[in-house]
Amino acid sequence: MQSQGYPFVMTKQSPNNVTQKIKVALEKEPGLTVKDLAARVGVNRQFMAGFLAALEERREISCRKVGPARIYFIRTEEKVVG
Repeated sequence: MQSQGYPFVMTKQSPNNVTQKIKVALEKEPGLTVKDLAARVGVNRQFMAGFLAALEERREISCRKVGPARIYFIRTEEKVVG
């Protein structure tokens, strides 16, 4: 679906649904790329990259850069031993 002034595909999925699908995918297969996650969730890569950036900012997921790719993981809380 494309409308004037909006050159991207709108998703009919709610943000909570997308977040849940991302977390389920990363629990099953840690280390997925933006492209992999976009395909599993059913959205385009640009949408997924922005969505993942927001989840990183909220500290729900983390990523690691491997060559030109960023791979994503469910964020685990690190316990401080002191």
